[in-house]
Amino acid sequence: MPKPAFPITDAALNQAQHWLETNSGGIFAHLLFMGDKHLLYAAEGRCLIQYKPIRNRIVALGDPIGAEEDYGRALLEFRDFADRHDLDPVCYEVAHKHLHLYHDCGFALFKIGEMGQVLINEFTVSGQRNQSLRGAVNRAIREGLTLELLQPPVNEMIWAQLKIISDAWLHARSASEKSFSLGAFERDYLSRSPLFLVRKGQQIIAFSNLTPSYQGRQELSVDLMRHLPNAPYGTMDFLFTRIIEWGRDEGYIWFNLGMAPLSGVGNIRYARPDERLARLAYDYGSHLYNYKGLRSFKEKFHPIWESRYIAYPLSRSLPQLLVDLAALIAGGYRQILTKP
Repeated sequence: MPKPAFPITDAALNQAQHWLETNSGGIFAHLLFMGDKHLLYAAEGRCLIQYKPIRNRIVALGDPIGAEEDYGRALLEFRDFADRHDLDPVCYEVAHKHLHLYHDCGFALFKIGEMGQVLINEFTVSGQRNQSLRGAVNRAIREGLTLELLQPPVNEMIWAQLKIISDAWLHARSASEKSFSLGAFERDYLSRSPLFLVRKGQQIIAFSNLTPSYQGRQELSVDLMRHLPNAPYGTMDFLFTRIIEWGRDEGYIWFNLGMAPLSGVGNIRYARPDERLARLAYDYGSHLYNYKGLRSFKEKFHPIWESRYIAYPLSRSLPQLLVDLAALIAGGYRQILTKP
């Protein structure tokens, strides 16, 4: 059986970092350093599950981390752990590759969106289909934009500039910091990995943080992507393009664009009723969340789309679960109920 959940302390996070460097990670591994999730070591310490409670549930982020051959055992231990505490086990953003393991553990499955993966060696801004992206990048270059990779530690002057950018980005969207499956502007978190800065001359106008996967050069990803409201057109296209090109030079295989929520859900006539309802949210819910705009931005990089799912107990209400998950990511029910 799994060990009890470790408290969320600096010592626990340092232990987890050593475990990741010794074992293996995944696309969500670095998010445990946000310190907002509990850590469950399973399969005799060969797997790690990060999870967070909400109401009567505990929600795991992604698939287990670590030895892939032990994922099934780790998931069964996670279910047992939840049962002992009379809680519903839920797994959020699990990969299509491992769905049989969730089925074997008695979970129901719901497609929550699609994750975009760019094969770095095949990425290019050349050709007719990349005309829009190439034009945006060239315009950014004419504006004098450059990319800088900044290794920690970061000095106080730069932190202050990044805080101004982050606050302006949030204010322009009437948004607050997210949690669980997304990082936030927390210095302790951002200090654990390199930062990419976009400068116009000497001024920093945008930044993003590299999120290590702890799987060697298998995969590259970023988390926070923030820019000043008056940043030149094409700034984020320039940022992503230059990061992918940097990844190619460093020998990475994949660049993970993250998930496009509700994308590819309920778009065939045999879809379940709850999936068709989710499709309506994707088609007409742009006043709450720009689902289509996010998908459209990521499509510029011609990714391979991979389905992602929620795994949850068969007898539970899906709509209520989706509200709980939205609140978990948004940082509370008030954030989703009062969003302008």
